[in-house]
Amino acid sequence: MNHLKRGRCIVLNYKHFSSQELRAREGTEKDGFSLKKTFENLNFDIETHENLTLNETFDVLQKESNRNHESYDCFVLCILTHGSNGILHCKDRQLKTEQIFNLFTANRCRSLVGKPKLFFIQACQGEMFDSGTLVHDSPVASPGYFLIPNYADFLIFYSTYPGHFSWRNSSKGSWFIQELCEVLEQYNEKYDLMTMLTIVCRKVAFEYQSNVPNNLEMDRKKQIPCILSTLTRLVQF
Repeated sequence: MNHLKRGRCIVLNYKHFSSQELRAREGTEKDGFSLKKTFENLNFDIETHENLTLNETFDVLQKESNRNHESYDCFVLCILTHGSNGILHCKDRQLKTEQIFNLFTANRCRSLVGKPKLFFIQACQGEMFDSGTLVHDSPVASPGYFLIPNYADFLIFYSTYPGHFSWRNSSKGSWFIQELCEVLEQYNEKYDLMTMLTIVCRKVAFEYQSNVPNNLEMDRKKQIPCILSTLTRLVQF
C-alpha cells in the first residue's frame, strides 16, 4: 500500500425496487453513510450510487472495469440489496454475482492484476434462519513474466452463509455492515484485512440475535458472515 490513494470504493445501495414483492430496505441509508465515512478515512476515493436499474448498474461496473487503476493499491465494491443464492437485485431486475466478479478478473481488468479486489455484499443468500446451538461454556513486483490465475486476489465477504437470511435493523442499519465499518475503523492500523474480517465474523456471530417476539419463526435467530478468498498476499491498509 504505497500509492497516494488506497483505491476506488464503489457503493451500490438499493433501497427501493420496482417489484411490489421486494420491500423497501429500511435502514440501508445508515449502512451507506457508515461505508462512506469508513472508506474515506481509509484514504479511498468513494463513489455512491443508489437504486440503479440493471443497465445503470452494469454501466457503473463496466466503467470501473475499464478504468486505469494503476495509481491505486486496490479496488473495493460494496453492494447493499436483496438477494438469494448467487443472485442480487437491482431496482428493476436481478443479476448473478458471477457477472459482477467476471468484470474484474485479470484478463478483463489489466490495471488490477496482482492487486486486491475486495467485495462486501450485504444481502440475503436464501430464506433459511440460523437458530444457533446452545453450547456449554462457549467462548463468547519483480522483473520478468509469469502467469497469474484470472481469479487470483479476489476477496468476497458475504453478510451471511449461503442459503441464509441476512439481518438489518430499520433504524440502525445491518448487523454486518455496521460491524464491518466499526472493525475497519478501530483495527486498520493494527491488523491485516483477514484478521479484521475474522473479528467481524466473531462479533456478528456472538453479539447479535434477532428480536421478533411476535414471529416465532424469526425470533432469536443468529447470523454468521462468510469469507471467500483467493488473496495471494496479506492486505493491510
